[in-house]
Order: sequence, then structure tokens, then C-alpha cells
Amino acid sequence: MTDFADWTLQDATDALGKLEAGVLASSRFYDGDHWQGGDAWIGPRPATGEIGAEAVRLEIQRALVSKNAVREVVTRHQGALLGHEPDWDLTLARGLADGEQPTPEEQALIDEAGAALTTWWDARGVHSSLRTAVARVLWAGRSCLRLYVPSGLLNEQGRVPLGTLTESLDRLFLDDPLPAQADVVRDSATHRQAGIYLYREGVTDYAELVSVDVTNGETVLRIVGNTAESEQRAPLPLGGRLTIFALRRDPIITPQVRQQQMLLNLAKTMLGRNVVMGGFLERIILNAQLPGTITEDATTKKKTFVPDPLRLGAGTTNILAGLPITDEAGRVTGYATPSIVYRDPVPVTTFEDTARSAYLGILEETQQLYAAIAGDATASGESRAQARADFTLSLGDTLAQVEQAGRWLIETALAMAAAFSGVPGRYDGLRATFACRVDTGPITADEQDQTRQNVAAGLLAEETGMARIGVQDVDAEKTKIAAQRETAQQSQQSNASAILGRAGLLASQVRADTPPAQDGGASA
Repeated sequence: MTDFADWTLQDATDALGKLEAGVLASSRFYDGDHWQGGDAWIGPRPATGEIGAEAVRLEIQRALVSKNAVREVVTRHQGALLGHEPDWDLTLARGLADGEQPTPEEQALIDEAGAALTTWWDARGVHSSLRTAVARVLWAGRSCLRLYVPSGLLNEQGRVPLGTLTESLDRLFLDDPLPAQADVVRDSATHRQAGIYLYREGVTDYAELVSVDVTNGETVLRIVGNTAESEQRAPLPLGGRLTIFALRRDPIITPQVRQQQMLLNLAKTMLGRNVVMGGFLERIILNAQLPGTITEDATTKKKTFVPDPLRLGAGTTNILAGLPITDEAGRVTGYATPSIVYRDPVPVTTFEDTARSAYLGILEETQQLYAAIAGDATASGESRAQARADFTLSLGDTLAQVEQAGRWLIETALAMAAAFSGVPGRYDGLRATFACRVDTGPITADEQDQTRQNVAAGLLAEETGMARIGVQDVDAEKTKIAAQRETAQQSQQSNASAILGRAGLLASQVRADTPPAQDGGASA
């Protein structure tokens, strides 16, 4: 059985482990380092130890042309889930019967917590931290979120000062540490979990260890350093939650994606090299004597030919003479016929096709081929819809992790703030709801028509249909539509009243202008 309370800095470091070489390469690709000390170059290179090898490598690095497709596919996946602010709310942990509403006291508690959390969410930039965590889990396979109170905000006793809910939340910060810094580990025998966060202050390494005490269910946080001593913070009643959460999924940047990225960079680099070859054609002069002058040494009377540099470019003229042909006695018997041979560059389509093939391979490997099909005039609407559906399905693993992280974040922040406010457990009767607003980009006109038909047929909820056709804030849009309909109804009623009023006025005028009927009998 693992006792996390006895762990040292070395134990934490060993449990965290090191990132694999492939993950580190993915990280560098994502950050824009596509040279990686030469490891990411798959083209020809000089042999190690060869004379001038270092100069050649520097020239290759200087001429490297890259397209960051790794970052593109990660950003597209991330944006589909968190391109918009997620929807979150608080509700009761207890079940409600059909038609039952929270009591006034319960609703007041929900409103109190929701208002404070909304302010904290915006102030801490939670949406941005979630996006960062998602990007990292896509290339590393894991990433973490960490709630903490900076040491500078603790009192002299090393504790969080007592305050209101808003004040306590204001002392709480959200961190998105690198995958190499943090993780949540599990004991295989007991399934107990512990959060690990490694950091350095000055030249000293530390580990923040957070676990749950099995005797009372409280969350315990310890700071351990290089020495045997450790600092233990006051236990917190957080309902068995850790202050570190780990997102996990299989990375979408696989070895195959990295291979295709390197091929893409090679093709782009060779394309640039081909531009140079096409603009500065290589020429070979055969059987020709370059222009120059003959100098004679005053002492030895030895004659030496000094060639002039070949002038190139518009408006230049070079006169070349054929090389002399001599016999055994050294007499000139004739002159060779000079010629020039040009080496044409490789057709540019070779590199363009290679680059496109590698780029499509990356999109296909990450289920994002729809991004290329969208601009293909020859692709059918059905193929686009199928490719988009494949991408939407691929979001499932990440979506589950993000929504779980969102619920943990809201509930844990609320529990920590309650403990710091001196009312631990005040919000235990509430639970968080969290939903990403998935957006895979604009849909086609055919897909919009199909969505409208499904809504009209009752096969799809109106809210779902609005979200599918690109409405970002469905509730706000419905409110606007209802307001417009009410305004239109009032306008119609006003117009109808005006018409009826005019009709009544006209009728009264007609009655006033009509003479009274005369009696048909004879007068006396």
C-alpha cells in the first residue's frame, strides 16, 4: 500500500517520470522548432566528421522551410471544443421530481455561488487555461490543471486569511503546468490518487504533493524539497477532491504525424531550393577558354594566363574562344568548338505534389480531412459530411475529459473558497454542469436545409438545430426571436385597430352624409 504522506521529492520525481522522446519532439514541432538540432531533417546530410560538415548543416538549417501542420491540427481540434466559451451552471445535487423546483433557500444558494464563480472565471481567464490544457493533452497525452493560493497571499501562520466567498475566490488562482511538471498518479493496489507538481525556486527543487487522508476524507497538501523537512498545509474538507486534475487521452500527434510533418518540411525546403535553381540556372562551359589576360614574369619570362570572371546578367557580353588543340610538339593545330550546357531545375509540381500528399496524410491521420475537402470543388456534399462526421466523432475522447475537468474545476474552487471562508461544506448540496459548445466550422447549405427539415419534422430540438447552423448563444437568440415576434404581433394588432378605426370613421361619415328616408304616403 502506498502512503503518500511519506513521499520525498525523489519519490515524487520518480512517480512523475520523464516524457518520451516522441512526445518531446511533438512539443517542439508544436512550438515551431522544426529543426530540432537536425533530428527533424530527413534529407541528405554530410557524414559526421567529414570536412565542412558543420558548415553544410548550418546551410541546411538556414534554408529550412517548414509548415506547422502539427500546430494546425491541434489548434483545429482544440478550437472545435473550446472555440466558444463553454456553458456551465450550478444545480442541486439531490434529484428533483418532475415539475419540482428548488426551494427559495436552495435557489438563493445557487445564485450566490454562481455570481461569485462567474466573476472569478472571468478574472482568472479560465477559458484560456482550458484551451492550453487541451492543446497539451493532444500532443502529450496528458495535461493538468491546478488550483492554488500564491504563498504571498498567506498570512504569517502560512494559512489563507478568513474572508467572504468573493474574497476567498479572489485569492484562488488556476495554473496549467507543463506535462513534465505535473500529473495525478494512482496506487494500483488501493486506487488512491495523489497529485504531483514539481517546481523550482532559485536553485532549489520542490514538489507539491496533494492527497486525501483516508481517515477523515480531508485533502492534505505537502511541500517537500531536497531536505528531509517538509511543510504541510492545513487539511481542507473538499469532499475527497484533489487540487490537481489530470486530463488524459491518446495523443493525436502520433509517430506517423511526425513523419509526415518531416516529409512536408523536406518538400517545402526543396521547393525553395528549386526556386533558387530556377532563378540562377547552373551552366557548364565545355571546350572554351574564358576571357582573360596573359602575364609574363620579367625574370623567368614564363607566361601565365589569368582568366577574367564571367560576367552574368542583362546587357553583358562575354567572348569565349575554343581551347587550343596542340600536337606532340606543342604546336597549335586547331581550336575546339566551345559550348554551354544548362541544367534545368526539377519541375515544381514534384515538390508541390509531395507537400500536398504529406499535408493530406497529416489531416487523414488526425481525422481532419474535411478541412481539405471543404475547398475541393470536385468533392460531393456527402463526402464532406462524412469527413466532418469522422472529425466530430474523434472529438469524443477529448470532450469527455474537458467536461469532467470543467465540473472538477467549478466544484473544487467552490469547495476551497467555502473552506477559506470558514463555512466548509456550505455548497456540498450543489453540483456543477459543464458542456462544451462543439463547433466544427460552417456547414454547407445542404446541411442547413437538412437541419431545418429535421427541426420541422420534430426529429431535432429547435435549440440543437440552431446550434448546428452556427448560432453561438442559443438562449440569447431565442430571446431575440421571441421579442421580435411580440413586436410584430403588437404591430399587427396596432395596424388592425387603426384599420378598424378608419373603417368606423368612414361608416359614421357615410351615415352623416345620407339624407333620412322619406315617407312614401300622400301629403295632406
